[in-house]
Amino acid sequence: MGALNKKQIRYGFTLLELLIVIGIISVLAAALFIALNPAQRFQDSRNARRWSDVRALMSAIKIDQVDNQGVYFSALATSAVAGTTYQISNNPGFGPLTPIVTCNTNCPAVTGAATCLNFNSTNTDDLIDEGDIASIPYAPPTNTVTWSGLYTGYYITKSSVATGSSTTIGSCVVEGTPVTISQ
Repeated sequence: MGALNKKQIRYGFTLLELLIVIGIISVLAAALFIALNPAQRFQDSRNARRWSDVRALMSAIKIDQVDNQGVYFSALATSAVAGTTYQISNNPGFGPLTPIVTCNTNCPAVTGAATCLNFNSTNTDDLIDEGDIASIPYAPPTNTVTWSGLYTGYYITKSSVATGSSTTIGSCVVEGTPVTISQ
């Protein structure tokens, strides 16, 4: 057998080289994770959906109002007491006011109301029947609450005629900046 060559050809990486590369990749991944802040990104996406839903509801109300010569649909025109904040309900089995004693559940904006304002009632002049909106949106779920059934996660307040008869719609859950719109 021939003599061993002192300079043997080595293939691959040493353990030390692999550990250094893994360490560098770990530091970069941690820095990227901190910079991206995924919790904030999820919050931002939920708020973007809330803004979209609030605008869609307000737009549907205003379209309906224009179609009916400035008159609100019955749930808002006759059932809503001016200055009272209601949680918006999606309950086709009830009339404009849904009698539920827990309509202020998970919605701090609703103060003491024992009824929800139903946007999908048995009346034929609601927003869905008139084609102003395809369906009543539900707020995105959070760690503490999932909106479904009667509770949409949005509220509405109709001001009195004396103060200009504006309508305010907002999100029950506030993550950062409140999601509310008035017209």
